Amino acid sequence: MNISFECGTCSSKSGNQFREIIDFEKSAYDDLVEWSDLCSGIPQENEYNWWLRSQVLPKVGDLRVVSVSHPFSEKAGSDFWTLYYPEKAAANGWVCHPEDIDRSAFIRCKITKPLFVGKCGAWIQVEVLERIVLTDIDEKLDLKVETFPIIKNTYQFGNFRKIEYKDWMYFYGDGQGDLGSWILIKKVSDKYLLVAFGEWSFHQNCAYFGNILLPKETLITLNSWCSDA
Repeated sequence: MNISFECGTCSSKSGNQFREIIDFEKSAYDDLVEWSDLCSGIPQENEYNWWLRSQVLPKVGDLRVVSVSHPFSEKAGSDFWTLYYPEKAAANGWVCHPEDIDRSAFIRCKITKPLFVGKCGAWIQVEVLERIVLTDIDEKLDLKVETFPIIKNTYQFGNFRKIEYKDWMYFYGDGQGDLGSWILIKKVSDKYLLVAFGEWSFHQNCAYFGNILLPKETLITLNSWCSDA
């Protein structure tokens, strides 16, 4: 059984358009996978058609119920990587809740049971196989030196912005709401490490992760792109 959905814009059933990006370790689904804290059953919606997002970071071995939507496309029983966001960031993003970066993680999980599959989305039960919390990513992955600049893998959006929180630098921007990207950098001592990069469009909802040492030139360019620079 393949779990996939129609695009709300063009009605095609195309899967997520992952890219192979030099220097990054893995590709993952971004925020189209939404986590609950339930291990079975479908969450109940309140009177505002809202269900409670996860508040507890999943750990290896956990069973969890998640919601998926286009352009998700996986076979039942397969495993995949996704980026976990806690409740507040799941609703409003790191822009509004940068404190949730510390509680976010890349998670590899396996589809154990489809609970409901509809035209536009599905509820599935997954088992957590592997977890890399963002605060630990520079210790979990081997360090690489940037060989292909991230600035050549994204767009210089007119509204590109930056948020700084503790050791994190989060860059983000979009073009008229139908194309966007973000970059997450961790400062460790005097080094700047690119640990995650995301991009989205109608048929794309991707997050890539690694542990990439950035040269000063890349950081200078990213800062110069910011509309508040």
